[in-house]
Amino acid sequence: MQAIPNPAGFSGSLAPDVGQKNLVLDTQGQPHIVFGNDQLYYSWRDSSGWHTESVDNSQLVGHFASLALDKNDRPYISYYDALNGDLKFAQRFPDSWGAQTVDRAFNVGLYSSLAIDQNDIPHIAYLDRDNDDLRYVRWTGTGGEWISQIVDSGGRVGFYASMVLNPANVPSIAYYDLSNGDLKYTTLIYEKWEKIVVASEGDVGLFCKLVLDKKGQPGIAYFDQTNHTIMYAHFNGQSFDITKVLETGGLGGSISLVIDKANQPRIAYYDFVRGTVYASSKGGKFGIESVTNQVYTGFSPSLELNPAGLALMNFYNLEQNSWTFAGRNNP
Repeated sequence: MQAIPNPAGFSGSLAPDVGQKNLVLDTQGQPHIVFGNDQLYYSWRDSSGWHTESVDNSQLVGHFASLALDKNDRPYISYYDALNGDLKFAQRFPDSWGAQTVDRAFNVGLYSSLAIDQNDIPHIAYLDRDNDDLRYVRWTGTGGEWISQIVDSGGRVGFYASMVLNPANVPSIAYYDLSNGDLKYTTLIYEKWEKIVVASEGDVGLFCKLVLDKKGQPGIAYFDQTNHTIMYAHFNGQSFDITKVLETGGLGGSISLVIDKANQPRIAYYDFVRGTVYASSKGGKFGIESVTNQVYTGFSPSLELNPAGLALMNFYNLEQNSWTFAGRNNP
């Protein structure tokens, strides 16, 4: 495990509000992460070690930071400005960072989820807390503007928004319906958002994470609050099959999901009893192991797989007031 050096002035956080993706690997397999709360920071590792810089030093920015890299490994970040209640976006230029406000109202931009399409165009899904709506914005290109859409406004929806793009740049989003306690999924088809309820028994769908498998089918990891279990839903072409991963001692606010080379899910999450837990599926059965056995050392894990299929993860260590990077020695 490696402690990522804290930037000057970093104040830490009791429970970091990370976005849907705060760890990404570049084309060389090197990790890049974003984090914040007091301001927004970006860290990356190369052959000489870890480097960290401030992206936006405005007060109380960096909550729900979501990171993506374009084809040339240039970083883009969506994040929440808690002081002003705005959704913000930053991108790295050759000599500096450029930040802008994407949406401003009284309180928008929570649970931001960023994806970069095949043309290096950013797309962001997020919660409009003013109206409790799920919203989606897309940049129109060089010299353009942000185009915004309401995806779902039926009740209090859009919590834990998690978005992916398919190879044709079509967005899909998983999210939690707070009004009904349901997990929902939507895809943009012919300019219309087609929505379905994935799971509805009990209070389900919190902390959801969405990925597309090797066949382009959606998989969603989420928390069943009624039964205190981590669940995995996978679309079989007609409906979602739902599998129980593990009962928890109390989820600590984050789930991360990736698909491996065998088209099987791997999941990381923070458990108040077990610490950070890593679960991998083989033949539909999940194997479980603890990454950290100490309760305060594994908040907000984010999981990736390197080209060799080895699991890499970063998480927040409250005892050391720093982010930690760890990797497995075998698949």
